[in-house]
Amino acid sequence: MLAFYRKKKYEHSGAGFTYEGRFLYQGHHGSAPTKFAPHGDIGQSKAIPTLEAELFSEGAFDPADIVDARKRTWTNIVRRQGQKTFRSALLKAYETTCAITNCQVPALLEAAHIVPYQGAETNVVSNGLLLRADIHTLFDFGLLWIEPEGFLIGIADVLKTSEYAALAGKAINLPKLVGDQPSAKAIESHLNSLRISQP
Repeated sequence: MLAFYRKKKYEHSGAGFTYEGRFLYQGHHGSAPTKFAPHGDIGQSKAIPTLEAELFSEGAFDPADIVDARKRTWTNIVRRQGQKTFRSALLKAYETTCAITNCQVPALLEAAHIVPYQGAETNVVSNGLLLRADIHTLFDFGLLWIEPEGFLIGIADVLKTSEYAALAGKAINLPKLVGDQPSAKAIESHLNSLRISQP
């Protein structure tokens, strides 16, 4: 059982709750609201490092598993914090240059997963691309992709009359270290996921 509580409705901004972590469910009584009898220490809030450890041990978001929105918010915060190391590694590997546009403005560069995030093991440079924010969005929406053969850029028809048309067919910038270069298998997996999702 996950414990969230508040003494007053607006004790926290946005009518939020204090997160106390996992407890062994022992039973409950009453309704509106229900009172639970958890087994565990609810003396202090869950620390971010503990949440991070739980997140990495539990793995990725599973769309078949509906999770309480409040826990999902905490999970997203921890995940964003975990992105720092991944992004730093990509900034170094790509020499602070977008793999597709050559943009060198650090504030605009984001760490993009090729195979979607599935826990700490997917936060590796060979499963990432350093992309300008708008390119990252297009990549995630499947409107722009990388062909495994030659690492050439592909774009959706809807972009062929836009400023992104000039990118089609160009090779991406690759890190100098072979071990940092995108995994061909990850690129192929991303492309296959797009083919499956399209009618």
